Amino acid sequence: MFLIDFEEKDRFQSLEWIKKNKIEIDNKLTLHGAILLKNINVSSSTMFEEIVRIFAKKLYNKNGEHEAFNRSGTVQTPVSYPKDMNLEPHCENTFHFSFPSKIYFSCQIAALEGGATTVYDTRKYFQLLPNKIKERFMEKKVMYVRCYIDGFGLSYGKTLGVSTKKEAENYCHLNALSYEWLGNILKTRAIRPAAISHPESGEICFISQINHWHQSRLEPEVRKSLRENYDVELMPRDLLYGDGSIIEDSIIQEMSEIYKQIEVSNKWQKGDFMLIDNILSAHGRQKYTGEREILVSLSDPINFKSSLCLPNKPFEPVNSVGKITI
Repeated sequence: MFLIDFEEKDRFQSLEWIKKNKIEIDNKLTLHGAILLKNINVSSSTMFEEIVRIFAKKLYNKNGEHEAFNRSGTVQTPVSYPKDMNLEPHCENTFHFSFPSKIYFSCQIAALEGGATTVYDTRKYFQLLPNKIKERFMEKKVMYVRCYIDGFGLSYGKTLGVSTKKEAENYCHLNALSYEWLGNILKTRAIRPAAISHPESGEICFISQINHWHQSRLEPEVRKSLRENYDVELMPRDLLYGDGSIIEDSIIQEMSEIYKQIEVSNKWQKGDFMLIDNILSAHGRQKYTGEREILVSLSDPINFKSSLCLPNKPFEPVNSVGKITI
C-alpha cells in the first residue's frame, strides 16, 4: 500500500493537488494496488464523492448488499457484518458477472479498538499459491452457490435489484447465473474464474472470494448450526469447484495461511481516504469495538467474458481485462 500524507494541506489545496497529480496517483495505484491518503480530512459524504469523481470514470451503484448513504446510491456504507468477527479477504463483487474495478473508502468514525481495513496483493497471492492448488482452480474455476431464504440474509429482490420472480429470472439470464426455484426460494449458481489478468499490467491476479464464501471459514458453532438447520441443497451459501465438486477444508486452510503472510492493515483515522484497485488487491476488515462508520463508493465496472462462466471450458481471456498466460 502506498501512503500519501496531506498533513500540511487544507481542503482546497488537497483537492487541487489530487487533480494535478491524478495520472501519477493512477500509476502508483497500478504499481501498489492500494493508496492511502492520510490527514486529508474528508469531513462529509459530499467531499468524499468529490474526491471519488476525480478518479472514477463511471460510478457503480448496483451493489445490492451495500446500504445507500446518499439518494443516488453512489455513496454507500459497507455490508452489515458482526463487529466481533473478522471479514475475510475478498475482491468486491467478483462472484457477480459485472464487478467494480475500483473501490474507495473513507473513515467518518474510527472504531474504539480494531476495525482496520486489511489489504492483500492478489498478484503476490497468486505467485505464492502452491502449483497443485493454482492449477486446480485455473482449470476448474469456482462455483458460488446461493439460496435466498426468507429470514436469512438479504432477499433476492434486495440483492439483485428486482421485484418479481420474472425479473429475477431475467437477471440470471443476463448475468450468467443458472437458477432454480425451490418453492419460493431462489437458488443460483455462478461459475467464475479464480484469476484474471490486470488490464494494464497484464499480471495474473487471484480475485476469487474463496475465503469469503467457503463454509470452513465460519465460526465452528455457526457452521454446525447451518448444517443442523439446513439441508445440503438449501445451504444459504456454498463454494465449490466449477465442476460442482467439493473444495476440501484443508485446501482452504492452506490458502488462508498465505493471506496471513501478505496482509497489510490500515488503522483508520477520521477523514482518511483509501483507493483500491479491485483486481490488484483484495480487502477485509478486522473485528472491532465501539462505533465505526466507513463510506464506500465503487466505480468502473467490468464484465467477465461469458465463456468464462461455464464449467469445464479452456481458460480464456476476460473481455476488457487482458489475456491470461500460464
